Amino acid sequence: SKLSEGLPIPDIVAGIHTSVVERTAGLARRLGVKAPVVMTGGVALNKRLRERLADKLGQDIQTNEDSQLIGALGAALHALEKAGAR
Repeated sequence: SKLSEGLPIPDIVAGIHTSVVERTAGLARRLGVKAPVVMTGGVALNKRLRERLADKLGQDIQTNEDSQLIGALGAALHALEKAGAR
């Protein structure tokens, strides 16, 4: 809908980043943010979003170039444990 309103794509992306950062920072604060902060999953590969979240939290954020795979691996290990295979 924002594209049809004529908003430039960089502005739309900035809005998405702001929304994700605000929601994530709010959740992190409710849970309690303690160093080190580590981010995994595909979104952790988005450098600008990661930088904005670090600024919002006032914490450095560590990640790994394989962060997308780390989330999948964790889910697989959890499923394996739930299946009683461990």
